[in-house]
Amino acid sequence: MSVVSAKDVVRLREVSGVGMQDCKKALDEAGGDFDLALEQLRKRGLAQAAKKASREAKEGVIRVGEDSHRIVAVEVNCETDFVVRNDDYRDFALAVTEQALHNHPSTVEALRELCDERRAALVGKIGENIVVSRYSLIEKKEGHSYGVYVHGDGKIVCIIDIKGLHMGDVAKEVAMHTAAAHPQFLAPQDVPSDIVSKEEEIARAQIHGKPENVVQKILEGKRNTYFAEVCLTKQKFIKDESLTIEEYVRKKGKELGAGDSAFIHSFVRIQVGV
Repeated sequence: MSVVSAKDVVRLREVSGVGMQDCKKALDEAGGDFDLALEQLRKRGLAQAAKKASREAKEGVIRVGEDSHRIVAVEVNCETDFVVRNDDYRDFALAVTEQALHNHPSTVEALRELCDERRAALVGKIGENIVVSRYSLIEKKEGHSYGVYVHGDGKIVCIIDIKGLHMGDVAKEVAMHTAAAHPQFLAPQDVPSDIVSKEEEIARAQIHGKPENVVQKILEGKRNTYFAEVCLTKQKFIKDESLTIEEYVRKKGKELGAGDSAFIHSFVRIQVGV
């Protein structure tokens, strides 16, 4: 009796687009013969999804799930906006999100394994490639507040984690700001050094004939301007541009009894196809 390796099962899944269990069953029945197993899947009509697997899926929806312990956000992509409005597709996106919330897998690959058979069947029914492309898991922490904002029927989702109690509404406000302002990093210290160096290189190339101490002051100003554009904490709050986001959070923390040490611990921003 042949032994079917996990590697062969994964390979058949990638080629056929069929779920892991069906792939293993087909290989077992084919005595480990890969081509025969693929042929059998095709005969059963299961492997029709493979034809769609190479198509780009840039449309889609992001769904959010939340309970007392965690928040999950899942992006499910398809090929056309028409399918985004399909009830079966939307039910699938919701089911994947419920799987993520209930099982809280550690990676998007693990989440895909949980729902791949249903995904492959839906591809066959709808006739478009469907991909579970991104997945974020936020484990809730004691003493933290959370805010979720969903924009455009699931086209953009933002999740804010603030260290500080009673600040759920503030976190929601910051989440709404994040959707509009599109920060790339939380704070200056999170910007990779190679990006900072490249920005300084570009700025230095624009400065000519000035003493080095003046150059350094100009570079510092340009660096701070760059951070104010790409770092959430340094951005001007859209609803009150007299305050940066970190200043707004600190101010509201004092007002709401969270003390003067409230700060944004982390954020998630997912936009369909971006």
